[in-house]
Amino acid sequence: MKFLTAVVIIGIVIWYIDFMSPEKRKKRKEKFDAFTKGYEEKIARSNLMAETIGNISTIVISIGLLSAVVDNVPLVAATQGMYDLAQYPTDHFFWEFLAYCAGTGGSALIIGSAAGVAAMGMEKITFFWYLKKMSWLALIGFFSGALIYILQDMILH
Repeated sequence: MKFLTAVVIIGIVIWYIDFMSPEKRKKRKEKFDAFTKGYEEKIARSNLMAETIGNISTIVISIGLLSAVVDNVPLVAATQGMYDLAQYPTDHFFWEFLAYCAGTGGSALIIGSAAGVAAMGMEKITFFWYLKKMSWLALIGFFSGALIYILQDMILH
């Protein structure tokens, strides 16, 4: 019991030194300040996409296809930084459609999803075999689902 108490106390001391020390707080504040300075740039980038592409559905579909190459978690996190909740509130079509596109767009390439990478290892599927035989089916499914999602939103709203 004494050993366990000593481990807990040492853990708290290490946490305090690592997390609460003035030096660490200063570094976190500097990182936060640097992040907030970059916020204006993110807004400018989202405005650039809106001006260049125009249609929000096309932007989201592009992000979904990009998730076939870039992991969808950081991609969606970056998108959340680019688009504000004041512009698109919670449960807005944009966020729901983004979840669909980023989640399913990765299947266009076998390397775009964790399940695809696992299948490559377990079933010995090669990238080029999947590209030739399956990618077009995944893209048909992706675009069909996106079209149905857009039509459903148009009919219901």
